[in-house]
Amino acid sequence: MSAFVVAEGLGKTYLEEPAVDDVNFTVGKGEIFGFLGPNGAGKTTTLRMVCGVLDPSRGSCTVNGLDTVDDKIGVKEITGYLPEEDFLYGDMTVRDHLRYIGELYGIESVGEAVVRSLRAVDMEPQIDDVVKTLSKGQRRRVAIAKTLIHDPQIILLDEVTSGLDPVYARKMVDVIRELHGRGKTIILSTHLLDEATELCDRILIINRGRVMACDTLKAILEETDTQNLQGAFFKLIGKSSD
Repeated sequence: MSAFVVAEGLGKTYLEEPAVDDVNFTVGKGEIFGFLGPNGAGKTTTLRMVCGVLDPSRGSCTVNGLDTVDDKIGVKEITGYLPEEDFLYGDMTVRDHLRYIGELYGIESVGEAVVRSLRAVDMEPQIDDVVKTLSKGQRRRVAIAKTLIHDPQIILLDEVTSGLDPVYARKMVDVIRELHGRGKTIILSTHLLDEATELCDRILIINRGRVMACDTLKAILEETDTQNLQGAFFKLIGKSSD
C-alpha cells in the first residue's frame, strides 16, 4: 500500500506549551486510519495540520506528495475535512447551501455534484429542506455531503458520530464504509473504542500530544499483551501519565 499521507516530526506549540509533539505516521492510499485518544490529546490539532488549515510549529506533512504548508491550495483541492462542529447556513436549503460551496470550489456541473454528494449520505430526499429544520443527525450528514462536494481523494473526519443517537451513529458508520468501498482514503478521529475497532485498518493512539502506539489492532494487542483495544488503550494512556 503506497503512502498517501506522510507526517514527520509534526509538532504544534501554543504559548510555549506543545499541543502536538514529534508525531510521525503514514497513511496508505485507500486506508481507514484512526486517531484514538481522550479529549485534548492532540487529535484535532493534528488533523488540522494534515489538511493545511493549521501550520505546524515544526516538522512536515505531505498529502499525495503535496506539502501542507507550501501547497495549501493543492492539498485542499484533494482533501475533504469535517470538523467536530458543523458549520452550516441554517436559513438556506440543503440544495442552495451545497451549490454555494460547490461554486466556491469552481465545480462546473455543480447541480450534479450536489445530488451525488447527498446520495452518498442518503439525504437526497431532503434536498429542498431548510437546514435549520433538520435533526442533528441529518445536519451531520449534510456536513459530510459538504465535505464530499468536490469529490476529494482523502477525507478527514473529526469525531464524526459525536453527540449522535445510536441510530444516526450507525448511519455514519455505514457512510464511512461506503466511502471506503469507493476507494477513498479516510482519517477518522475518535475517542470511541468500539468505533475504532470496527472501522480502522490501523490505529494511532495519542495522548498529551505524543504518539503512544501506531499499528494494526492485532499488533497493538500483541505489543501491550492485552485482549482488546480497551485494555491496550488504558495501558498505554496510563503509561503516558506516569
